Amino acid sequence: TYEVKKNIFFNLPFIASIIFILHPLHTEVVANIKGRDEIFAVLFSLIAIWLSFRQLKSGSILYAFFAGIFFLLSLLGKENAIMLVPIIPLTFWFFLNTKRNELIYISLPYSVAVIIFLIMRTKAIGFFFSGGNEITEIMNNPFYGVSFADKSATIFYTLGLYLKLLFFPHPLTYDYYPYHIPIVHWMEAKAIIPLILYIMMAIIAVYGFRKKMILSWIIIFFVTTLFITSNFVFSVGTFMNERFLFMPSIAFCVFIAWMLTEKLPSKSVPFGKYLGIAIFLILSFGFTYKTLNRVTDWKDQETLDLSALKVSKNSARANSFVGYNLYRKGLLEKDLLKQKYLFEEGLPYVNRALEIYPQYSQAITAKAGIVSGLYQQDGKLDILLSEFRELLLLRHVEFIDQYMVYLNNKYAQKPERSLLVQFYHQTGYEIFAVKNKDFSLAIKYLNLGRKLDTSDLQLIQDLVLINYEAKNYNACHEMAKEGLRISPEDSICLAYKK
Repeated sequence: TYEVKKNIFFNLPFIASIIFILHPLHTEVVANIKGRDEIFAVLFSLIAIWLSFRQLKSGSILYAFFAGIFFLLSLLGKENAIMLVPIIPLTFWFFLNTKRNELIYISLPYSVAVIIFLIMRTKAIGFFFSGGNEITEIMNNPFYGVSFADKSATIFYTLGLYLKLLFFPHPLTYDYYPYHIPIVHWMEAKAIIPLILYIMMAIIAVYGFRKKMILSWIIIFFVTTLFITSNFVFSVGTFMNERFLFMPSIAFCVFIAWMLTEKLPSKSVPFGKYLGIAIFLILSFGFTYKTLNRVTDWKDQETLDLSALKVSKNSARANSFVGYNLYRKGLLEKDLLKQKYLFEEGLPYVNRALEIYPQYSQAITAKAGIVSGLYQQDGKLDILLSEFRELLLLRHVEFIDQYMVYLNNKYAQKPERSLLVQFYHQTGYEIFAVKNKDFSLAIKYLNLGRKLDTSDLQLIQDLVLINYEAKNYNACHEMAKEGLRISPEDSICLAYKK
């Protein structure tokens, strides 16, 4: 069909393959170990399609068997390959005029592979598609608490960005987390324009379907394979990702190759073939330069995070990661002045992350580590405890618990322990009990305080009140006795016990 023998290099399959190899969006898939699932899904899917083609030509059931095996491997690589189940028979119908009974025969191995995969998946994770537990952490569910209107508008904004990155892959980043991608409203052009584009694409796909127009197939392939990671079906844990385009970009590469080898060389375009070759060379050199430039960003974690921050300035994740990496470098630094400089350099980044998302546990942990590192140098316990208290107001993190145990051991017999006792009252009672109603954490922190001073009446009174609120009446009664009935609640505890 595409005169491959006459045009060994300038034909649709060759041009599409070269563009797919060179496209800068695929850098993440290759450089990031997380991208192996995408590679396996695409590689094994394409092998399965080739085997189905051989099955159609030869009629051998052996090709059908191995097509099913390779498609199962594709699904085990990444489950988004399931979207190819309707695409594969459609492809044969579009390009080879395959009959209905042959299409059913071709589809059978893929259907069996899907059934086997879904059984394996259910056995492995214990449920079919969803465990039923709503994810409330926006770093894993960025649309939590967002209205359906704003969610759909933001999704169409990201779908527009996907199209833009395919044609013009700049700038690139690995971080599309909140709020590098902002929540978009339907009154904004950045949501309306992509919606119009996709409606136009849908009209073209429907119009060209019966005519078996290649543009119709391109649109169907692209939209179908992108749909599962679009956040319309379920949250994929981020607004978007460049690696999600690895499979859909096949359609884009075919589109560019079709335009350059089929449409431009037509009689209506003067010197169309040479124009197509020129555009292909320009694209190839541009994509190659961008890909090689982008690969350097993946040298190590530090270069990757810094490159992401240049693009994703409003991402809590990118800012937190840069701050944490500086903190980690500081821990390894033996020169105290350099160490302090690294800690202080990292502080603005974690502060920015918390400004974007105040409840971000990783940023809170990173800042707790940095301020504790600065405390190790200046010994200012009051400043450290004040910082810890502010962080615990945002969210509880295990790092602070562990560090407080260290401080308890350090100041067990020193005057500074009174600062710690006061800290435990403020965090255990005022923050965890009164503000957050987290009685177990409140009791945990107050008991840490009592390890320093078992006779402190403030901590005893706190425990009486908290145990009463938590309906731990036996503990409430014991604490009331220990405090010599300093609180009116002790009589309630005693009465309830009797």
